[in-house]
Amino acid sequence: MVNVHSDYKFVIAINKTIDIGVALNAASHVALSIAAQATEEQKKLMSFTPFVDANNTVLPSISGLSLIVLRGSQGDLTKLVSAAKEHGLLHADFIETMTGGTYAEQLERTKANTEHLYYAVALFGKKEMIDPLTKRLSLYR
Repeated sequence: MVNVHSDYKFVIAINKTIDIGVALNAASHVALSIAAQATEEQKKLMSFTPFVDANNTVLPSISGLSLIVLRGSQGDLTKLVSAAKEHGLLHADFIETMTGGTYAEQLERTKANTEHLYYAVALFGKKEMIDPLTKRLSLYR
């Protein structure tokens, strides 16, 4: 059994103006990005463990930590990204240019973009650092 580091958490904040399908896509991408960016030490803190059901079926690499999904305005997400950078938090963001067309077109649009319309932002870190940054956001329902 993995030691669950309960003083850590994941948060995904989604732009409240986007459709549910786009929101799910953006949230999935930032979740993958957080895991991909994590150092070995951060991965340990993420408390990934296999869950086993009554049939002894293993559901591997599920975190024992909270993953809270919130929603906010474009301004809220912009501030969240800025604060994450300022505090050195592991974070990922997904912007408007990352959807539609081919992968190559998305890369080109993103490279040409200077203004970010955030669709989703993910954070990982200590609750004491994340909670003050996300307290103005509401739960995604």
